[in-house]
Amino acid sequence: MNEFFASIYEELYYEPAFSQAVYQFDLYSVIGIVNVIIPLAFAFLYYKIVDRPNFANVVTWFVFGVIGAVVNLAATYGILVSALSSSYDFGHEYFGLSKHTAWIALVLYILYSFLFKRISINSKNIPF
Repeated sequence: MNEFFASIYEELYYEPAFSQAVYQFDLYSVIGIVNVIIPLAFAFLYYKIVDRPNFANVVTWFVFGVIGAVVNLAATYGILVSALSSSYDFGHEYFGLSKHTAWIALVLYILYSFLFKRISINSKNIPF
């Protein structure tokens, strides 16, 4: 699974020494799973748990997606720093990969919205 996620993330962000270290520590698979689960959880949270008429608007939907992307960014950053900071001295690379995973999380949130809006009562027409 590390190979699969590495091929995706290294297309978006590749720094030779950093990417090698992330691959060696099998962090691409951990980051990839986190990057799939967090937007899924936020989409489920919006469409099923917080499914209220006063929250059924595009602004609230977008805020949930952005918060999910920020949570994803923080989780990825934390995973990278905790695993690599004792062995390596990377500076901006941690944030570089984390930023790209946040964008992926936002795109996945939009895609999951198409799936979850079918089970929603009040937000079934949000965002489209």
